Amino acid sequence: MNPKEIIQKLKEALGKLNLTQKIIVGSIILAIIILFMVISVSSTSSGKYPLYGINYKISEKDLERIQKALKGMNIEFETIDNQIFVKDKELAAKARTELGLEGIIPQGIKSWELFDNQPFTTTDFERKINVRRAITASIKQHLEKLDEIESADVVISFGEEKYFKDDLNNFPLTASVVITPSPGSDITTNKKKIKGLRDLIAKGVDMLTPENIVILDNQGDVLTDKLTETDEEENIRLAKEQIKIKEKLRMHYYNELKKLLERVFTSDRFDIKLNLELNWDVVKMKENLLKPVIIKPDNPETPYDDSVVVDSLTVSKKSTKETFKGQGYIPEGPAGIEDQVPAGLKEKMDRYNVYEKQEDIENKEFSRSEQEIRKAPYDIKNMTVTVFLDGLWEKERDKEGDIIIENGKIKRKFIPVEDIIVKKVEESVKAYIGFNEGRGDKVAVSSIQFDRTKEFEKEDEEIRKAEKMRKTIMAVIIGLISLFVISIVYKAIEREMARRRRLREEELIKQQEALRFAALKAAEQESVGAELSPEERARLELQDNAIKLAKEKPEDVAKLLRTWLSEE
Repeated sequence: MNPKEIIQKLKEALGKLNLTQKIIVGSIILAIIILFMVISVSSTSSGKYPLYGINYKISEKDLERIQKALKGMNIEFETIDNQIFVKDKELAAKARTELGLEGIIPQGIKSWELFDNQPFTTTDFERKINVRRAITASIKQHLEKLDEIESADVVISFGEEKYFKDDLNNFPLTASVVITPSPGSDITTNKKKIKGLRDLIAKGVDMLTPENIVILDNQGDVLTDKLTETDEEENIRLAKEQIKIKEKLRMHYYNELKKLLERVFTSDRFDIKLNLELNWDVVKMKENLLKPVIIKPDNPETPYDDSVVVDSLTVSKKSTKETFKGQGYIPEGPAGIEDQVPAGLKEKMDRYNVYEKQEDIENKEFSRSEQEIRKAPYDIKNMTVTVFLDGLWEKERDKEGDIIIENGKIKRKFIPVEDIIVKKVEESVKAYIGFNEGRGDKVAVSSIQFDRTKEFEKEDEEIRKAEKMRKTIMAVIIGLISLFVISIVYKAIEREMARRRRLREEELIKQQEALRFAALKAAEQESVGAELSPEERARLELQDNAIKLAKEKPEDVAKLLRTWLSEE
């Protein structure tokens, strides 16, 4: 039937309908179109496509990891009620793939279901990568389901695709696995479990051999190496690990005790010696305990214990009672054979006998508790702690408060630690280490005078150097003061000598002036009445001026004469 005939028949069918029927059919068609439009819009609306399904709630831990990874990929998303929504379906498929390549797959998501709705544009290479990622994620989830493993990280190197089996020898598949053991698990030391873990991984990946699998723990120890080591190598390795654990535990106790004592004593006033022995025996115990049956639990609101507790519950009872009164019965044997009755009892058989039997049987049920206890890998066998406490050294002083020094050394007095303090320190040490005399623990705290000869010698040497320096400084100061006094005395003597020399010069000038004055007087007497020439008058004026200047400024004239004398 061609399309034209179909359209013609639809027209004939619609023509036969009345107006009401046509309206109903039109409304139904319109509603269907609107419904398809709403579904299409809601499925392609921006930021509203679920990343892992509309009904899947992502855990808080996985949600934080996914959000951080999506931000690093620059993918826009929206988080609503522990669900992540992206722009559209294609972006969701891409994001799931990228997250899977990063090893981020939420708990509860099956790795193979991540690719149920892949876009048609996915290439063969992408599908191959997705398959490898799914295998890796499946093994990771499989390992984390084991009780012995808390978390696991799996990396598988698939290499290039090979068409011939011989090529696998040149490009083998390899796998590296890092596990975090659960608390109390012995999977890191149990060879059987390590081998089972390696075989489990090898069986999960095609063409992967156990020899190409490396398993490490979260401490970096290679667990698969333990499968190939000899007994001697294993014993050496275990011994090294035990020594390492023992030293780590010993240092822990030592540091904590040191912090405890440093609250009371300075670090140079105590010394700690600590040693411990560990018990490495693996102990497993299975207990079957009988517990009392609680009929009525205790009411915590009452100040007294109103609980009702019984040892057991009665399941069934049986009571049997037998009574007999009358003559004794003589059992008869076969015909012709005498009765088998002892001779001493024949005369007593005709007497009147009484027989009673009472039997009560009561079946009770006890409350049982069965538990299997596996101890830690090691426990402390015994511990020995020795603590030495040094007293105080006090420097002796005189009445003025100065330190007493004898023969170049400080005089000191030792004050030992009081016995009550030693006892308290011993009690504190015992309380911290969990002292148990039954297991052989020993704690000894003693007040002992430490040898501080070198320390005191150094301190005394500093005192001697300081004393020597003080004496040197005092000598220098005295020398400087002496030089200062000598310089002052020298200056005073120099000034006095200058004063006396000046006085002598002044006296000499006065004598010279007197001689000149006498000479002038004599000349005047000789030249009385004689008329003086102009040169003689000028000379006389100069002499008068010189005499006048010598009288008014004798110091300047004396300096002038000294200058003349020095020039001559």
